[in-house]
Amino acid sequence: MSELTHFDAQGRSRMVDVGDKPVTARMARASGLVVMAAETLQLIRQGGHAKGNVLEVARLGGIMAAKQTQNLIPLCHSLALDAVTIEFDLSHDQTINIEATARVEAKTGVEME
Repeated sequence: MSELTHFDAQGRSRMVDVGDKPVTARMARASGLVVMAAETLQLIRQGGHAKGNVLEVARLGGIMAAKQTQNLIPLCHSLALDAVTIEFDLSHDQTINIEATARVEAKTGVEME
């Protein structure tokens, strides 16, 4: 099992040792598409949803989740994130494209974690 980085030769879980690695600039980007009724998207565009500004709540939730990655993913290294951005594309009738980007300068990074 030694070819799996989070397990030692005996199959025991371990956190990868990055102590000897150099600090480098790292970036990760992920995207997803949310499909909904055209009427729902229109409410979101107009800011007329009863729960408030849906996109800003989602942006805040995404940033908060990125900051908690080490608590959500087993064996993940803690990272002092330099930046997290969440962008929304509402240019279609029934979809919102969401793109999240995270940046860090560290010995391991957001593209791994």
